[in-house]
Amino acid sequence: MERYRVKVEEVTRSHGELVPYLFPEARDARVLPALYAAFSAEAPHDLLGMALLSSPVGTEDPAFRVALHVMEAWRRRGIGAQLLAHVIEVADCLRAPALRNMQPARSDAAHKLMRRFGFHARRMTIGHEFLLDAALGIFGRQLDMLQSAGRIPCGIVATPYAEGAGKHPLSSLCKSAFGALTHGHLEAMGEYSAPGKDYSFSRAFWLDGKLLGAWAAAVKDGVTTFDPLLIAPEKRNTWVFTHVIHSVLQELARHGIRRGYAQIHQDNLKMMAVMRRVGAKAVDAATLYELALRRQDMTRQGGV
Repeated sequence: MERYRVKVEEVTRSHGELVPYLFPEARDARVLPALYAAFSAEAPHDLLGMALLSSPVGTEDPAFRVALHVMEAWRRRGIGAQLLAHVIEVADCLRAPALRNMQPARSDAAHKLMRRFGFHARRMTIGHEFLLDAALGIFGRQLDMLQSAGRIPCGIVATPYAEGAGKHPLSSLCKSAFGALTHGHLEAMGEYSAPGKDYSFSRAFWLDGKLLGAWAAAVKDGVTTFDPLLIAPEKRNTWVFTHVIHSVLQELARHGIRRGYAQIHQDNLKMMAVMRRVGAKAVDAATLYELALRRQDMTRQGGV
């Protein structure tokens, strides 16, 4: 199909409310005004596609992130390529060292687009579906053994995420573990909407005023989509892992939730093993791509 001419404009203020609908996995786009829209060159009011450029936050890897969405009726007409070319130029001018993008593993067109622009695959994320009852049974038995051995302390408190980002210890934990607040955590604290979700569920776990860990999830049509599990660095590989998982699963089960969905990085061997133990089924996959930007390379060489 022939390439369709477009005009790309920055539309963060005018179209920012579309971000959670078109980019449900996006981070908080307010960090960098970077929402771009492709309009028809012939009909300037026709919105054909959008791109979201996110800058790194806190201790996150310095690579910028881009997500693309082309309206279904306008796909395979070069809209995504023109949007991506524009965003690459912007990120290059901002001296971003690299640009990252996630694409469904089964999308041949998306992979061709990535290769065309010089992106290379870094890792794969696997989406798993599982029955909460099966997982609850396994972690319940583990918790019983830990309790029998006297390894679970008294006084653990579980609270919903309630306080503002940036000042709450939960924010610091998210940034140290993942570089930034994830979409689910922002959503749970009321800072990011959750269109189409029945409700959001989140818990932070405390002992003697110190944050042990946290887990968030969004529920829709009886299926829970889990955010990354967060455990305080000094508490990893301890009883906290089992306690947090069991507590959240138990609470969801009380609400009649029976199915779960979680995305696990393929190189996260511990969580991949957990998925196998609970009998999870791999249902989808996505590939993380990265592009090293030229301007950054030229800067290192003294060319800019």
